Amino acid sequence: MQSHYLDGMDTVMVAPMIRGQAGATNTQVVVPIAFGGETYLLDVALMASIEGRNLRKSVGSVLDREFDIRRALDRLFPGF
Repeated sequence: MQSHYLDGMDTVMVAPMIRGQAGATNTQVVVPIAFGGETYLLDVALMASIEGRNLRKSVGSVLDREFDIRRALDRLFPGF
């Protein structure tokens, strides 16, 4: 979730990708993601800051869904 411009920080903002349709509480802040042949729900309302050292190696990118993720963030924070 965090900009690559902040790669030097000790912490990283992350959001869970929940497999399938279960767990979505508010579709305005949930982005459906097709990744690795499966469907996930990226729930930006569940974002959290974690220490970068706890992350594993990157397995891919969801940059192609950037517009939808930004829209969900706009719904979550300023509400528009």
